[in-house]
Amino acid sequence: GEQRGDLPIFTTLFANEHVNVVSVDMRTDRKRQLALMELVLEVREVAQLSRVLDRLAQLPNVVEARRRGG
Repeated sequence: GEQRGDLPIFTTLFANEHVNVVSVDMRTDRKRQLALMELVLEVREVAQLSRVLDRLAQLPNVVEARRRGG
């Protein structure tokens, strides 16, 4: 589906921001036609994380990007 096409965009964004992706968990909600991705990222500082979340949220197929505590 569409989500697979978005993965290279995410990869490029993380590479440009020098963010290391530790793990990815992806689930599909077929009823709502959504993919839920849970990412574990290594960042140097909170400002870097904020920047990455802002850039993710601006992508056309992204509904929400947020930090999940921790």
